[in-house]
Amino acid sequence: MHFSFASVLHLTHPSPVTARAERRPVADGFGFAFDPRWRLALAVAGVRPGTCAVTVGEFLRIRFGPWWLETPIDNVLDAAPVAVPAGWAGVGARAADEDTALFGTGPTRGASIRFVHPAAGNLPFGGLTHARTIVTVARVDELVAEINRPRG
Repeated sequence: MHFSFASVLHLTHPSPVTARAERRPVADGFGFAFDPRWRLALAVAGVRPGTCAVTVGEFLRIRFGPWWLETPIDNVLDAAPVAVPAGWAGVGARAADEDTALFGTGPTRGASIRFVHPAAGNLPFGGLTHARTIVTVARVDELVAEINRPRG
């Protein structure tokens, strides 16, 4: 599937046709760490290990079941390890606070990724703007190092 976006972050829920195409397993990138307590609830929403990953290249791409995020790597300021809210507050695609989009699978540790320009999106929580996102990947420290690696 080909993505073409403006130079700022864009989030969306795919059309049914796109959703079918996006069911292909994610084979590369940084996979999400799934807490077994939330696996079934996430699977019902289409969020499974084979449909979730973060990839870093010319673009930062986050795939989270039927939702995804893509922004040019130049719009990524930095990344750092961060504590994720415990329990249900750390699960799903949601606004963690007024500035943060969360892609959470239950673990209490994730990577906080900050953006140069606040980003607008339309995940299940609506069209808020966000200065950062949190992802609960399995290899947090490796993702943080890759994002913070000097480019150019």
